[in-house]
Amino acid sequence: MLAEMHREDVVATIRKQYGSVAEFERQSSLPAKSVNEVLRGRPNRRVTDAVNALLENSTKPLQPEHSGSSARKDGAHRLNHAA
Repeated sequence: MLAEMHREDVVATIRKQYGSVAEFERQSSLPAKSVNEVLRGRPNRRVTDAVNALLENSTKPLQPEHSGSSARKDGAHRLNHAA
């Protein structure tokens, strides 16, 4: 699964669940910067297996997140409404 995804999608999935890649590495007992090394192409079976397990268990597909103000229902922007 890791090989099929873009590097930034992998990092985004990790950050959504752990807050940071470093926190994922700490909780998974992985060496510091090891995920980055794998994403750059340096092989490491233990790190790859840990990332693949996380990606397989990730049930939420990546969706863009919007603030409440960006999803206006009245159409035009308030400053353009009178124009």
